Amino acid sequence: MGTINKKPNKYSLLHLSNTRFAKSNLRLLSYNAKLKDEIKKLKLKLIDKDKPKDGKVYSLTGAKGTACIANGNTWKESEVKDD
Repeated sequence: MGTINKKPNKYSLLHLSNTRFAKSNLRLLSYNAKLKDEIKKLKLKLIDKDKPKDGKVYSLTGAKGTACIANGNTWKESEVKDD
């Protein structure tokens, strides 16, 4: 009895390629989700660290290039120093 030699056709090769692509995509999506969670945790840590302190004065607005909250500076950077 002879063996059946089934040659891959373009459809079976395409299916194999799509399967590999889908597996690779799932791995990347899982990795991205883990990174997103880590970024959230880090952002929360930064937000907790960068809060205004009681008894201190901060610059909320100011000219372009000056340290103030409106220009995207941190609370610590926007603290008004007494000279």
